[in-house]
Formats: sequence, C-alpha cells, structure tokens
Amino acid sequence: HHGGRPGGDRLGDVSRVANASVGDHGHAGTGRQRPRQRIGVLEVLPPPNILVSIESPLDGGTVGPEETITLSGSASGGEDPYTYKWSFAYPTDNAGNGGNESVIGSEASLTWAPSNTVSFPGCEVNGFGRLFLEVVDSNGFSGSRTIVIAIQRIC
Repeated sequence: HHGGRPGGDRLGDVSRVANASVGDHGHAGTGRQRPRQRIGVLEVLPPPNILVSIESPLDGGTVGPEETITLSGSASGGEDPYTYKWSFAYPTDNAGNGGNESVIGSEASLTWAPSNTVSFPGCEVNGFGRLFLEVVDSNGFSGSRTIVIAIQRIC
C-alpha cells in the first residue's frame, strides 16, 4: 500500500503537467493560426491604391472664365479600363472648399472652359474653383485628385 501511493501521485502529477502543456500548445497554435488567416484575407483582397494625377491644368494656375483649356488626367495602380469623371465646384475659398459642384465630363482628357459650367455675371471675375477628377477601375476601386484654380478676368 505504502509503495503504491507515491506512484499514483506521480502519475497524477504527470497527467496534470501533460494537460497543462497540451493546453498551452493549443493556445499558442490558435494564436499562431489566427494572424495567418487574417494576413491571408488581406493578401487575397488588397484594395489597390489607384493613383490619380491631373497633368493639366496646373494646381494653383489661373484661368480666364471663358478661356478654353485642356483637362488632362491619368490613373495607375488598378485594372484597366478606367472610368473618368471630372467635376468643377465654384466659388470656393483659396483651398478649394465649398462651391456648387457640377460634373463636366467623363474622358481622361477633354477641352473645357469655366464658362461652360458656371455663369460669370459682370465683367470682373476673381474667384477660386475646385477641379476634381475621380477615377474608377474595372473592379470598382476608385481614386481621386483635387486641384484649385483661380478664375480671373480683369476689366
């Protein structure tokens, strides 16, 4: 009897240690797997960075209200084909905030004059407008670019 009891205790200790170590491995394993799955999801569906640039007109440039200019933009980083949408808001502050926004065209490059979109009453014109180009790629991901132009006519 006396010899058997320490053996029983020893077995009890061994099984307790085994359970603890299995439990720890289980947690460590779960902990290791979860991030792997999360990273996998990110790798499968990366939202692409669609970089939009406006080559013309220049940000901060000055345009006459009836001056015809070329709006020229491009995009990269997504899947062709891209859809373009130009908008113009006027009048804004010199940072391009505010104004009434109107869509002006849907080509990568187009010819436009501010007076095509906005009426400028009177002779003297001195304001700011916001040109906004939004581009959507074939998967529906979008990017955009905003520039501010001064609209001036001195009489």
